[in-house]
Amino acid sequence: MNAKRICFSFGLLLALSGYCSNDPAWLVQVQNEQRPWAIHGSIVSEHGVQDGWVVFHRGVITTIEANEDRLPINARKISCDGYIFPGLIDTHNHVPWNVLPHWRADHKFNSRYEWLTNSAYIREVNNVFYNNIRRANLEDAALKYGEIRALIGGTTALQSSYATPEPRCLIRTLDSNYMEDSRIPDICATNAGADIKRFTNGLAAGTTRRVFLHIGEGKASDPKAASEFAFLRTNNLVRSGVVIIHGTALSKSELREMAAAGMYLVWSPESNFILYGETAQILEALEAGVIVSLAPDWTITGSDNVLQELKVAWNYSQTHLGGKVTPEELYRMVTINAAKVAGVDQFLGKIAPTFAADLFIAPKLDANPYLSLLQSRPKDIQLVFVDGQPIYGSTDQMQNLVNMRVFATNIVDEIDVDGAKKGIVTLGDPLTDPHYNQHFSTITNILTTALSTNLAKLLED
Repeated sequence: MNAKRICFSFGLLLALSGYCSNDPAWLVQVQNEQRPWAIHGSIVSEHGVQDGWVVFHRGVITTIEANEDRLPINARKISCDGYIFPGLIDTHNHVPWNVLPHWRADHKFNSRYEWLTNSAYIREVNNVFYNNIRRANLEDAALKYGEIRALIGGTTALQSSYATPEPRCLIRTLDSNYMEDSRIPDICATNAGADIKRFTNGLAAGTTRRVFLHIGEGKASDPKAASEFAFLRTNNLVRSGVVIIHGTALSKSELREMAAAGMYLVWSPESNFILYGETAQILEALEAGVIVSLAPDWTITGSDNVLQELKVAWNYSQTHLGGKVTPEELYRMVTINAAKVAGVDQFLGKIAPTFAADLFIAPKLDANPYLSLLQSRPKDIQLVFVDGQPIYGSTDQMQNLVNMRVFATNIVDEIDVDGAKKGIVTLGDPLTDPHYNQHFSTITNILTTALSTNLAKLLED
């Protein structure tokens, strides 16, 4: 099989389908190009779970079918005794930086402006990235490695604040291609004027769907962090479509104002506690009606991926919030609510007809699918589909796909994930992936040489 993936954006697929729907020759050609898939298991949604078949073709779910007799005759079938989850959505990360190890200071900071200028951070993180990765022109390779770290935890889409346009390697990148914009540096800085104008004009014109901003990132007692929301208000950015990342210093009244304006919040408790010793008032945000998503921030001070961040959030809910942020709520924060935060909830975030076939299979570790997800680890993930293409899973599942002639044996790389042998296809689409022809070992060898760190080990201890 040719290693090049046939990838279509959802919008383009709908356009093609609409234009060619009455052309029998085109339909026959499509069917010959790629057979439909039918995956059987316990299908999870925000409303519970049901057993059935998820049928999808050319990256789009066509139906949920209870009866095997009604499946397409030529479908590739996979039956599993597990949960089928929609792919997890990471609404904030700095993906290329995730080639670097965890970093811990010997004290907490008042705001992000303190650790960004901390001498140890500059020496051990910032300078290493810029000198060893960026100056060596390895940022795209680092991006791909970071995507793999996300993928092994069931993440199929992420917003990474990386570049415009964002390279598409293995998973869906929610940046300019999805009408999204962002600013990482201080929004109150004197050089932010052009960005602010672009944001407000884009939101008003409908050419920008979401704007992601680091706001209120620090302790609630820090004057700088606590002043940033008022700056948004002054500059017409307390409005629908604006996404606040972190928001640890936001007050209850500001959270209510956010909800009234139709703004969104990205919650990253692990990174918040590591850096500041506190996190956003998440119960107050939910009670105010703010739509909240959960994201790891990055691996340097946060979690390895969304799956790990779920465990951090659930532990915090149990130990500090009386369990009021429930497993069901956490599930929504990384699926349908995350899709709303990213402005892609019309085709991502759940398993349903017309939605993208981004999904993964995990074992049943609990009768409650949401608790099962919270207990799952990357080593448990059995199979991951992105755009209807299987690219990661257990060695048994990947060998099954080889036997089905989905893959040629030599394009499936074996990797170790926390002691479990897994298979991954890192060969991508040459139109979107700068390293489309590189195997996992090639990527990790290049980065290991640059950093003198063994990057074949995907997870931190």
